[in-house]
Amino acid sequence: MTDTKPQQQFMVTLAEKNQMTPEVLYATLAENVFKPDKHGQLPTPAQQAMFLATCVHYDLNPLLKEAYPFCDGRGGLQTIVGVDGWAKMAKRAGLDFSKLSLRVVWDTKTPGRLFAYTAKYGDLEITETLSECQRDTDPWKHWPNRMLRHKAFIQLVRLVCGISGLMERDEAERIGHASNGSVAIPSERQPLLSENGPNDHADEGSGRLPALDTRDFAEELPAIAPPETAVQDHSDDARS
Repeated sequence: MTDTKPQQQFMVTLAEKNQMTPEVLYATLAENVFKPDKHGQLPTPAQQAMFLATCVHYDLNPLLKEAYPFCDGRGGLQTIVGVDGWAKMAKRAGLDFSKLSLRVVWDTKTPGRLFAYTAKYGDLEITETLSECQRDTDPWKHWPNRMLRHKAFIQLVRLVCGISGLMERDEAERIGHASNGSVAIPSERQPLLSENGPNDHADEGSGRLPALDTRDFAEELPAIAPPETAVQDHSDDARS
């Protein structure tokens, strides 16, 4: 059986936040979040622990798809955060949304054509251009304005709040395309809350994680809580 002890402490913390038992949480993550990459490889216990530790540190809930793991195809695993997760971290860090502005820049040579998006907070200004960011994917083809606005907002939040160790989905997909990696996106067709216990022991190569050994949960160290930070109540202009 695979050794799951490295991630138990963080599993307990996330389980308590979601009012679930560690066994049910682990089964839910195994079914919906920890998916095999293109080569059929599942995240190792150490990689699971790193992902869960990142979620605990930044107070991101993988069950709400605020964060999910990305296998980069080179034996590494990164944590991907959607725009909702970035907005949540910005609010928790005390970013004053009334001072944040997002401005579209139109192409002066071609009327009505998007050129860039600029995000500004105080004296800091970030500009993302469409020619540099656009990719041959459905989201960029159908919603270039939204994609570019989100990218400018995320880069601004990353710099203002000093966030490291996280990636946004578009960045991960670019890396995955270059290195044959895989973004392990939870399936929307499967429930994120399960009434079943942990998965049965899986054979190697089955694409499922083994059941979680909970015999030592009572002896684990106290759960690590994320640091308390002030949250200001401001309207979320960036996501309107």
